Amino acid sequence: LEGHGERSLDDGERNGFSLVREALIKQGYEVDTLSLLKETAVPENTAILILAGPQRPVTPDEQDRIYTYVEQGGHLLLLLDPDTQADLGPLLKRWGLTAGPGVLVDLQDRLAQGDLTALLVRTFTEHEITQDLTAAVLFPLAWHFTFDDQAGKDWDFVPLARTSPNSWAETDIKGRVVSLNEKEDVKGPLPMAVALSPKSPPVEGKPRPAIVVIGNSTFATNAFVNFPGN
Repeated sequence: LEGHGERSLDDGERNGFSLVREALIKQGYEVDTLSLLKETAVPENTAILILAGPQRPVTPDEQDRIYTYVEQGGHLLLLLDPDTQADLGPLLKRWGLTAGPGVLVDLQDRLAQGDLTALLVRTFTEHEITQDLTAAVLFPLAWHFTFDDQAGKDWDFVPLARTSPNSWAETDIKGRVVSLNEKEDVKGPLPMAVALSPKSPPVEGKPRPAIVVIGNSTFATNAFVNFPGN
């Protein structure tokens, strides 16, 4: 998706996605951009729709179009950074998801000598996406997700990657406080990558929806994508 300050597929600089694009093309994918401000629906031949680090608001109409795409069996990958104006809360809520609050701090699983918010994630769930991961994934700045069983009652929720028990979501990062405030912060371990799949059994010949949400987009940029786990 484009139109909200997303990271560019053509950008060869540190913050661009040109290396990811090359990797996907080598795997046989056709990679293209889509504007749901111009199109009234996600094209039917879309294998997966990716929102990669939107910075500005995704309009309610666009969110409806994304929701319809998923309901009709589409596959959605959301790479959502903390502290943006993307405002995808209403869309996430339809599936029982909430992002944040705060930014993840981990005293245990982090980059040595790096910022407390530079997470080296080592805790993965047994899932086909993560089962073969042997190296830590570097998330330079991330937030977590929670799941509401009632709002998402039609979906199976799987946390794909978590922080360590010695972590929390810091709600006052501006103050650079590096201690857990029991009243305001959220104690870990916390999931920063999650997957949703329908609880209903598959219907033969009918596409099956799938959603993956990751609380960071920087890990896939040219600057970080060649880190072993990324």
